[in-house]
This record gives sequence, structure tokens and C-alpha cells, in this order.
Amino acid sequence: MVGQPIAIEGLAWVACCTVSKHRRGARDNGDPLLPATVEQLAAQERAAAPGRRRLVILGSAVAATLVVAATAWAVTGSDGGTAAPAGAWATGGSRSFTDGFGDAPSPSPLPPLPPRSRTSPSAPALPSASPTPTRGFGLAPAPGAVPAPGTLAVGGARSLRAGDPTDVYVYAVGDLATAGRVDPRSPAQTRQAATYTVVAGLADSSCFSFRTLDGRWLRHRDYRLHLDPDDGSALLRADATFCARDGGRGAVRFESYNYPDYFLHRRGPELWIDRGQRTRAFESESTFVVTGPWV
Repeated sequence: MVGQPIAIEGLAWVACCTVSKHRRGARDNGDPLLPATVEQLAAQERAAAPGRRRLVILGSAVAATLVVAATAWAVTGSDGGTAAPAGAWATGGSRSFTDGFGDAPSPSPLPPLPPRSRTSPSAPALPSASPTPTRGFGLAPAPGAVPAPGTLAVGGARSLRAGDPTDVYVYAVGDLATAGRVDPRSPAQTRQAATYTVVAGLADSSCFSFRTLDGRWLRHRDYRLHLDPDDGSALLRADATFCARDGGRGAVRFESYNYPDYFLHRRGPELWIDRGQRTRAFESESTFVVTGPWV
């Protein structure tokens, strides 16, 4: 910072000395400082015009030299390097642009990205296989919805809907099984009574047995359908075993294990096992649709 004022003052002193010397030279040659007449003034002005033009050109050259010197000093650091302006623009990671002209510096190499793993938060987890449905999971209807038709699978919670009408389900009333209307507005106790856990047949694993949520078994006794607790007897195991038969159009018929050709049959709201009949009415009253559970 000290060198800049000294250089400028030196150049200004040279310019002043040059102008003063020119004026002194004019006096030494006997030129009058003031003209005597207007004609002499005009003649003097015409004679002095070239000199003034030279002085203007010389002054302009000196000023230009001063500007160039000051600019060169400003952009040159004490170590001779080029100083970046205060508003240097940095983009592209480590790349910096100081003037926008010429070739930009080569970008610094970026560190390699770590390998993606399946446990990385950015990698979506793969869906796992659906587990075997269990009671109360997977098939319960949304609030206010009716259970959709399902499959008869061991280990799943299911409900048994009458083939026709479609809002009648098999549920427990006391120790008797009945066929009655169940819908989303039914009490929770009724919807629970219409939900069963499907297990392999107690007397034959190729057939099925149905257990209520409170642990009782759907079984026939004196041909009427009851809900009884397990007493450990072979009779209960046989009475609580039903073999599924195709009822057509997605429906199923349940044949008694220990009373062949006797099927679960609706007599109005009551449920019995009755001998099969080749009538349209009997077939309609003995077919059921397996659905998802009510709870």
C-alpha cells in the first residue's frame, strides 16, 4: 500500500515540472505574458495551440499510466500471485471461478459413494412372505365393512355365511349354534360369536373343526348344532369334525364325519345335520360361504 502513493506522486511531479519548464522557456525567449492588442492575443493563441494540444496529450498519457499502475498494484499481491476478488463464485464442489473467462480449474475428485446395502435406509426393504393367517389377523374387516369371501385354511380365523341370504351367519347363542343376521352394526359380542378358529379335524386331519373365541367347539349332538367345551371324549372329537364338500359357485357344504351323507343344514334360524336331499331348497339351505372373520 505504501508503494502506490509514492509512484503516483512521482509521476505527478514529473508532469508538473514539464509544464513549468515549458512556461519558463516561454519567458526566457522574451514572449510577453499578456498580449498588447487583440490581434496579438489571437496570434499568440494560434501560436500556443499546438503546445497546448501536446500538454493535453501528455497529461492524458500520464493519467492513463497512473491508472494502469494502480490497477496492476491492486491485482498483484505481495507474493506476486493473483488475488481473487472478494466476490469469488464457488460452484461444483471444489471448483472456483474468479473472472468467468478462460479455462476453469479442474475439479477436485469427489470421494466415492459407499456401496448400497439392503439395510441402508435409502434402500426399500423387500416385502416378506405373508405369514399363515391366525385368529384376529389379516382378514378382519375394516370398521363398517362386511368380511370378504375367504378360503378354508387351517390356522385362520373365519366366519361362515349362509349362501342365501348373504347377511346370515353361523354364530353362538348360549350353547346353541344359530343362523342369524350379522352386520357391521351388530354388537361386538355377536360379531365375536360369529368368528371361529379353523383347525385340522379333531377326528380326521383331512377335515376341519371350528373353535369359538372362548374355546368351545362347534359340534352336533342329537342332530342339533351345539357349542361345547372339550371334554376329552372321542365322541366330541367325532361330532366336532366336518368334511368340506364343493357346494358350487364358491360355496361349500359340510358333511358330518361320523354321520356320512348328513350335512350341516339350516332349518330357518336353527342348525342341524340332516340327510342330504337332491332338491334345490336343500342344496341352498346346506351351502355356506367362508369369509374373513368379523373380529
